[in-house]
Amino acid sequence: MSQNIEDIKKTEKIDISNQNLKEIPKEIKKTKALKTFLIQQNEIQKIPQFMSKLRTLTTLNFSENKIETIPNGLFGLTSLETLDLSNNNIKDVPEKMKNLRNLKQLDLSINRISEIPKDILSDFMSLKVLGLYRNRIGALPFQIGSLRNLKELHLDVNKLEKWSPGISLLRKLRVLKISQNMITKLPEKLEIAGMSKLLNLDISDNFLTELPDSVSSFKKIKILIANRNKISKVSPLIHELGDLEVLKLDRNELKNFPENPQVVANSLITLSLNENQFEQIPAIFKEMRSLIDLSLNRNNIKEFTIELENLKGLDLSKNSISNISSSALSSLTKLEYLFMDHNNISHVPSSIGALACLRILYMSSNKIQKLPDTFCVLEKLEEISLSSNLINVLPKDIGRLQNLSKLSLDNNNLRKLPESFSNLRNLSVLILSGNKFKNFPLVITKLKRLEILHISLCFLTTLPNDIQNLSHLIELDASCNKLGSIPETLGKIQSLSVINLSGNLIQNLPADFFALDFPARKATLSIDLSYNLLTEFHAEWYKMDHLKELDLSRNKIGKISGGKFSKEMQLESLKLAHNKTQRVDLSSIKRLPHLQTLCLEGNTLSTKFTKTIENYLGDNIDSQERMQQTIVDNLSNISLQTNNIDTIYLTMHSLSYFPCLKRLLVSFYQKTPNARCISTKSLRRKVGYADMRGKREFMEDAFDIKAGMGTFSNIDIYSLFDGHGNDIVSSLAAKIIPPSILHHLTNHLVHFIQPENQSDFFINSRLSKLQNQPKMPSASQFILKIPKNSRIKMHKTRFISPAKKINHPNILKYQFENHDEKNGKKQEIKSMFNKIFQEFNNHIDERKEQGGSTAVVAVFIKDECYVANTGDSRAILVRNSKAIRVSQDHHPNLAKEYRRIRGLGGCISSDGRVNGGLAISRALGDLEFSPLVTCKPHVSSFSVSENDQFLIIFCDGISDVLSDQQIADIAVYSRSPSKAALLLRNTAYALGSTDNISVIVISLNPWKNKNSQVLIKKKKRNRNRKKNKIENLDLNNHFDFDLNLNENENLNENQNENLNENQNENLNENQNEIKIQNLNENENQN
Repeated sequence: MSQNIEDIKKTEKIDISNQNLKEIPKEIKKTKALKTFLIQQNEIQKIPQFMSKLRTLTTLNFSENKIETIPNGLFGLTSLETLDLSNNNIKDVPEKMKNLRNLKQLDLSINRISEIPKDILSDFMSLKVLGLYRNRIGALPFQIGSLRNLKELHLDVNKLEKWSPGISLLRKLRVLKISQNMITKLPEKLEIAGMSKLLNLDISDNFLTELPDSVSSFKKIKILIANRNKISKVSPLIHELGDLEVLKLDRNELKNFPENPQVVANSLITLSLNENQFEQIPAIFKEMRSLIDLSLNRNNIKEFTIELENLKGLDLSKNSISNISSSALSSLTKLEYLFMDHNNISHVPSSIGALACLRILYMSSNKIQKLPDTFCVLEKLEEISLSSNLINVLPKDIGRLQNLSKLSLDNNNLRKLPESFSNLRNLSVLILSGNKFKNFPLVITKLKRLEILHISLCFLTTLPNDIQNLSHLIELDASCNKLGSIPETLGKIQSLSVINLSGNLIQNLPADFFALDFPARKATLSIDLSYNLLTEFHAEWYKMDHLKELDLSRNKIGKISGGKFSKEMQLESLKLAHNKTQRVDLSSIKRLPHLQTLCLEGNTLSTKFTKTIENYLGDNIDSQERMQQTIVDNLSNISLQTNNIDTIYLTMHSLSYFPCLKRLLVSFYQKTPNARCISTKSLRRKVGYADMRGKREFMEDAFDIKAGMGTFSNIDIYSLFDGHGNDIVSSLAAKIIPPSILHHLTNHLVHFIQPENQSDFFINSRLSKLQNQPKMPSASQFILKIPKNSRIKMHKTRFISPAKKINHPNILKYQFENHDEKNGKKQEIKSMFNKIFQEFNNHIDERKEQGGSTAVVAVFIKDECYVANTGDSRAILVRNSKAIRVSQDHHPNLAKEYRRIRGLGGCISSDGRVNGGLAISRALGDLEFSPLVTCKPHVSSFSVSENDQFLIIFCDGISDVLSDQQIADIAVYSRSPSKAALLLRNTAYALGSTDNISVIVISLNPWKNKNSQVLIKKKKRNRNRKKNKIENLDLNNHFDFDLNLNENENLNENQNENLNENQNENLNENQNEIKIQNLNENENQN
């Protein structure tokens, strides 16, 4: 504190919050007139005795510290009116606290209090607000009824098993929060008769089975919330609550709503009944004259026939509605927003024109083929979502919707747009991806205010020169089309910041394209031209100072024009993977001050170039990278002798040579007279991967690919990590966990990875030489060698091993299900995952890193696969073109996770977040949520059969917008894993994913054999469709795919096929038994 003594004596308020203080400054005791003392958000463990001298204090805030006990000296502050001790480590409430008789607000929330002494309560006669939220209180003393003036009582997230009789005596109580306890029933009517002034009751997340007649005792109640119970019955007396305005009963077991022949709840304004078991809309709702907001999503309603004329908001999404009554629709004359997405609607009545006040309309994921002409009279519409339908033509007068600012029509059958479309003068966001235009609709070029245009997957062959008229365009996604060129005028749109033209047939870039970067430009540029036919790295790239991201992967670039990158460039990511490049000028790349990602893998970089890298890097490669390079050298020696491996991938991290570099991926070819180049078609497994930052500001995903590893080259490890908060944990996980697994397998479980018949495997007797090589460092050594400042974005190291021909049975099951030795193997693998994940978390704790990450790790040992995951990133097995989930989402709302978190004293907020913060219940890192959020993985396993096509690993950036089966469909109808990965990434983005997007596609059997029959059958089926011929999307001559996401698929996670909930499940398909083994033991349920 910098104030002088005289100022301190006179001051009335001191705020030293959030200063990382470990003790209270002694100068405080010299104050004479202090009334308000704020010292929250520090590291204080003890309250000093001199605090008892601050007799003038009326407000004291010690919240968010580390206080364990309340000292007796504090109880002499008899003038205190507000005392906040929330979010500390307090276990006991001293009886002397009763001396604080003038307290009006007392907050002891988020502590470890298990009991409230009964003797202190009778003295708090002035207390109006009492906060006991998130403690461990199992029962309240009857004396709590002595708090005669109490108006607010917060008891959320405790361990109350029943309603305390003392609560019923609080006659002035206005607000009672008692959610997330274990209360099984409300008291009888007479017991709570005195609570007639209660206005707000939240009793969510308990074990209530009904709302009994006693609720009618709350005569003045305005808000009643009882979400997430087991309520199957509501008393008809609910209608007698004449002041009730808000009633929320989401996630219960209701099938109907009560009727009262004498009275109707006419005061009710908001009624929310989401996720119940309604099959129809109750007729009683028609009589509720004040009801303006009704939500019934995620039920099983099949038709909409009730007239609800006073509604302003209606949510019927994710039901089974196939019939909309014309009269019911026309009655909604006051409706402002309507959500009916994810239903079975095929026909929209013309009476929709009566909805004159409608501003927001969501009817995506239905089966709508045509919109009525009356749709065009809804001139107040601002936002429309009609994605994933079967619409082939729009009303000709759609241009009348002058207020429309956002229009989503992606994944339909549109071939053209009406002329009046150009009149949508306020349109700023237009999503048209996944249609069948072939020719770019020229009417779009007249939308002067358009800022975002998505028109990917539309069979486009050209972009018009008039595209330059879109002078406000910021984002253009025209990926996965058949574009052979880019119009020169595109470079004249100075507002463009994001351009995605990946997956086309572009061979050259016009000179004017580089005019996108100009001296006065303020915004950065992100350009994706991957998966095209470019042959040259243009010299103009060196001059684009505002370029932030450039992806030229998977082109045919063999020549990189001479030039030097500018030191002023803002380039953070440069991807040149899978081209034909032999040399890159590292001295030029060194000039890039912000470069974080450099991808050069999959090229034909020479050994000379690799030595150049080593000369530049010198001692900047840490010991782990040197160890990895030694492994590479060992493998290359074997492969050269056996003529089996000719491509080596090197990965190097933590390079001070590049100041900001998080990721450097390099590959080169080793060629000798005895080394034969092997076609990738001969490999046992093909792998494709794709990722993008998407709409997020930063890329926080990371993944790692290791194939053909171990002494016998029969270990494959594929892992994906989706970070949150930052990219530190995900990047470290990608660097540490895969090599730790490999180390454990090759040093501790080596007897599990040995081939059953050495003669059937490709490695010959020369392997014995490798066994004499020095052993790999232990997993703990990996961790200890990683510098704290190392922030690696991704770590992908791929070693390619030749195929091993294995005959598998048609049935996917364990052949050793009852064999003790094999069962022991599974448990050891599970223990390995648990140990490595926990060691990684311990390392994160030692480094004091913030943030966290999901994890999916798939380990193949020969042809057995073990999948471990934590969080909500997924892995699915595609068998006979059907998706089978082999991971388990870890969300707080899942019953098992909910019970575990609540049993540990945690809470789950109404939006499904742990302690109101984290949306997943298991993760790597996130140590501030420990032990509520654990890193313990779910582990499952399967044996690969002849009918297994792919294992697909992906983050929630994909699963948020695509179901498991849709993901499987896209993979099956693509021609290679790499193209499947690209299409999954771009489709997710086209469908509105707002997250980072990452995916790995692994072919489990030879691609050609698995896909050829599907393609033959598909082409034959197409020839037979004379009227509705489906056109095949042919991208870069690699795709033969018809994007069909129009089927009404219920995306409710609870209804998705998940074989890993609590026990093994069996699927009968083609009379074969499918069995995915769940290796998780039954956990204690709290």
